[in-house]
Amino acid sequence: MSTNSIWHEVPPLLTAPLPPQTRQRIHTVVIGAGLTGLSAAYHLAQQREVVVLEAGEIGAGASTRSTGMLTPGIAQNLTDLIRRVGAKEAQHLYQQTLHAIQYVVTLLEREQIDCQLQLNGQLIVAQGKQGRHRLAAQAQAFAKLELPCQPLDTTGLWQRLRLREIPPGPAHLPAALYLPLAGSLHPGRLVHGLAGAVQIRGGKIYPHTPVVHIGNQRPASLSLANGSEVIADQVILATGGYTPQLGLLRGRILPVQLQALATEPLATETLAQLGWAGRECITDSRRLFNYFRLTADHRIVFGGSWPKYGQTQSALNPADLVSRLNHTFPADVALPVAMTWSGIIDYVLDTLPIITRLQTHPAVIYVGGWCGHGIALSIAAGAWVAHLSELGTWPANVPQFRQKPPLLPTEWARQLGFWAGIRLMSFLDNS
Repeated sequence: MSTNSIWHEVPPLLTAPLPPQTRQRIHTVVIGAGLTGLSAAYHLAQQREVVVLEAGEIGAGASTRSTGMLTPGIAQNLTDLIRRVGAKEAQHLYQQTLHAIQYVVTLLEREQIDCQLQLNGQLIVAQGKQGRHRLAAQAQAFAKLELPCQPLDTTGLWQRLRLREIPPGPAHLPAALYLPLAGSLHPGRLVHGLAGAVQIRGGKIYPHTPVVHIGNQRPASLSLANGSEVIADQVILATGGYTPQLGLLRGRILPVQLQALATEPLATETLAQLGWAGRECITDSRRLFNYFRLTADHRIVFGGSWPKYGQTQSALNPADLVSRLNHTFPADVALPVAMTWSGIIDYVLDTLPIITRLQTHPAVIYVGGWCGHGIALSIAAGAWVAHLSELGTWPANVPQFRQKPPLLPTEWARQLGFWAGIRLMSFLDNS
């Protein structure tokens, strides 16, 4: 499995680490140069001095290890979200994810960032014995909450995409759902375009400058691995699944490894066999679902298989993922794999995000917990955090994510709980 993803084709920006053995005072420090941190820095740089500190390369974390799908929603699906927060709040939260996608489009146009954006919608395809029933329940929820969704029958799905098997089940239940406001992009180009916009606005970005400790006073003292100290009036923590390494939100933010692959560029004849003219993003209806899209150079980027708790990326085996790819599409379609990779996301047990000022560290605002829905939300959250930072209150009509997500208090409980949860989802998918 590769240490980099297909999105690392974009050359890094010309930036250098923060000099060692120095001490300086900075108004706002953003920790993490992924999409969340760069968006926060981009929006805050209009107001004040901002410095971004990144432990590795710019965008080296989950931001450039995804499949690059720009899709709406949080939690497992809309019906799951309704069960967690109620119909009214679920409607509001889902609408904000739609606004987040629209905001990404606006930002790309404003900053002239070419990241191969394709707004071609999303298909959720029925899989498993209960797939059509799950999609029927979701379709009813979309209709009740007046959210955009088009159910497709078997013929409607076949006209958009050729899969190996027609989803089984009663013909009157949907074979797929089409969500019109969704798309895909090149996350590497988005990361570096956003980093360039931060620098144009006067923000500074220091890669290979790990923070090893954050003081619990205000202003906060940040100790760096190179012996330097930074005093910050405010800290935006955008470290995703690596947050527990700083001793913060441990047991609330879980590091979870996902994996993906990219095929070789597909020939015109192969694309015709797939019948994928609309180039929609695809997910399936299972709890442990596959998800995939086409790139601008006609590769399939495919994610899925069983996730794994922890931060050892080499622990994943891509063989199951390759098997899933080959069993998704018709048997006579050759899909040679060019590259596989893994990445670590920040997972929360109830799958709802967190944007909060930490009670234990009053200078720190944490932003994250995207649980795999990070591209649109991370960009929009940068604007929300800038508003919160400047005015001390949430902007109107923005979801007020909670301060304390569920806690698994010990490492033993986290490992066992995650293992049990994944196997329960697999059992339900196959029952």
